[in-house]
Amino acid sequence: MVALLIFLLFFLFLLLIVGTIVLIVLISKVNRLTERLERLETIPSPPRKPISSPSVPAARPQAGEREKPPVVGPTPVPPPPKRETPKKKEHPWLKEGWEWFIGGRLLNRIGALALILGVGFFLKYAFDRNWITESVRVWTGGALGIGLILLGGRFRRKGMTVFAQGLVGAGLAIDYLAVYASFNFYHLIPQPAALFLMSLVTALAFQQALRHDSIAVSLLGWAGGFLTPFLLSTGEVNEVGLLSYMALLAAGLLLVSLKKEKWVPLPPLTLIGTYFIWLSVREISENTLLLFGFLTLYWGMFLAAEVRFGRNRQVTGRVLRQAAAAVHALMYFGGMFLLFHQDQQLAGWISLGVGLVYWLIQWKLPLEKGFATQMELTALTFAGVAVPLWFSPFPTVALWGLGALALLWQGRRKSSPHLRIFASILYMVAFLRLLSQGEAWMAPVETHLPLWNLRALAFLLLAGAAAGGALLLRRIRGEAWSIIQGALQTGWVMLLFLWMTVETNDWFRQRLAEQPGSETALNFTHLMGLAGIWSLYALSLVWVGLKKRMYPLLFSGTGILFLSLVVGGIRGLMYQPLDAYLPLLNLRFLVLVLSAAVLLGVSFQLRHHESNAPWAKSIRVILPLLASLVLFELFTVETRDYFQQALERLPSGDTEASHLLFNMQQLAISGVWLLYSITLMAVGIRRRLRSLRILAMGLFGLTILKIFIFDLSFLDTLYRIFSFIGLGLILLAVSYIYQRYKDRFSLTG
Repeated sequence: MVALLIFLLFFLFLLLIVGTIVLIVLISKVNRLTERLERLETIPSPPRKPISSPSVPAARPQAGEREKPPVVGPTPVPPPPKRETPKKKEHPWLKEGWEWFIGGRLLNRIGALALILGVGFFLKYAFDRNWITESVRVWTGGALGIGLILLGGRFRRKGMTVFAQGLVGAGLAIDYLAVYASFNFYHLIPQPAALFLMSLVTALAFQQALRHDSIAVSLLGWAGGFLTPFLLSTGEVNEVGLLSYMALLAAGLLLVSLKKEKWVPLPPLTLIGTYFIWLSVREISENTLLLFGFLTLYWGMFLAAEVRFGRNRQVTGRVLRQAAAAVHALMYFGGMFLLFHQDQQLAGWISLGVGLVYWLIQWKLPLEKGFATQMELTALTFAGVAVPLWFSPFPTVALWGLGALALLWQGRRKSSPHLRIFASILYMVAFLRLLSQGEAWMAPVETHLPLWNLRALAFLLLAGAAAGGALLLRRIRGEAWSIIQGALQTGWVMLLFLWMTVETNDWFRQRLAEQPGSETALNFTHLMGLAGIWSLYALSLVWVGLKKRMYPLLFSGTGILFLSLVVGGIRGLMYQPLDAYLPLLNLRFLVLVLSAAVLLGVSFQLRHHESNAPWAKSIRVILPLLASLVLFELFTVETRDYFQQALERLPSGDTEASHLLFNMQQLAISGVWLLYSITLMAVGIRRRLRSLRILAMGLFGLTILKIFIFDLSFLDTLYRIFSFIGLGLILLAVSYIYQRYKDRFSLTG
């Protein structure tokens, strides 16, 4: 009895949930109808035309009579417009009103629920006292349920539809309880007979739902049908019988939903229940072919229903149906992959075949535009998913990139926005797939072939596809497409940047593995080489971006250029190893000179675009200053390392020579700074570049601080003399130039 009560409470809880769903559906329908009625009431009716009386010709005056002048009376004043009293707006939830809803609907549902509880408590009370035998109990319950159903039909004919629906729902629930009790509690009938009776009750529920036009009764039948396998379980699973029962139940529910298209929640609920049962069987079954056969059968049934709804251009609940169709395709692929995840080649062929079916449907059948678009995108999705099932990650990325380019071209040719959107999403998926691979950042040293590998193929093909896609989108108007075009341009630029970087990194990793004792030299060469490669790449991007007015390329190139300056400038401060240093003939000198030349080249290119881009003037002023700072670092570290190398080659006890070289080193650095400051000042004066003159003054100040603080404290007297005399002469010469040619130093110069 405790089990019976538990089941009864569970069933009542389920009825409460179903009733809530139905109530929400009904309220939403009433809201839509009420809003539509209010919109119709606000539309002004067309003015009526005045009924004109037939014109009677005026009598002509007889001869000899004088025409009387027309009598002019006072102009009638129109009456003031009547003020219409605003109608009291009814609550938009319920068109019949709260009173009818509570008295006619809510009390009906509560009364049916109370009747079920009362019958259940009465039966328990009678069972506890053995008033009724087991078989009589079951027959009584079944008869009571059938009687309530018949009584509901009688009240329906009298026009009391809501009251009739409550009686029918109570009768069906009692019949479910009677069959369940006869099998599970009293063991009066075997499992096949109980399954047959449960199926009859479910079929009766759908028949009554159609007869009473009640979605609540249909949901009751849905719940009873899908709960039957769990209620009648004996612990032993009959796979074929259970899956066949689910096929019949799903087919019946789909037929009901086709007959009653306004019952929109029924197909999605059937879809969820069917695949849930299939997953439950899959957990305990090892018959892959059987499971795949029924899975495909379910997919075909629901796909046929989706096609049927898709051909109706006036179907209700279009958004929910399309969402359910998308979930259905996802469920089928998930179930198929669970079955064949160990044989991904076969799974790929099945995915491609399913995609072909979707594509043929949208191509051959006259579907509504939204459904046809969804079928086409579903077909493309299944075809795209087949690619990673067949190939390794890097070929997959390359094929996805080429596929996205083809779809973008097709979308532009057909003026199809959904194809262009799908292609954009496929680009993004390909990017993420590539960057999520560990080997995309660090390849195995033992098997890696620089530049000739699948990773390079993936990077280059995807970058080429993104560049081609950006070109295709240039002629498509719209802010959204401009943003996507900019993203594709930035994407291929960054892909090439990453490809250069990772290939360089892996090449040096291989050299490190081959030469274990040369870590210091290789690390220095590695970073300086990267800075040089980045500078050349940045120059090409800026040149193309300015020439073609592709601002994503220009901004990306500028960012890469600044990154190369930071890396090269920081790493170039210390030459390693110092014993391999050759003055002016080393990689650091080449990279820093190259960086300065790139900065000046970019500044020169920006001169021709100041009229089109106002920001170009500000950047053009900054770039020569950065180039000057790079050269300042180059002259300083080259001078320092020349003497530092000589210092390290001295014997450890030769302090006098070491002291002499140290004085010469500091004197040379001060002299180089002064000469470089004079050069910047001369160029600034000649070309009227105030920024260079200010930078030269700053370097003069830095030189003054070094000479007055460092040289004065640590150098010998002779070197102090040269430092101060040289500094004084140069500063006086600069002051003389400023006094002599002060007209050249205007604020606008």
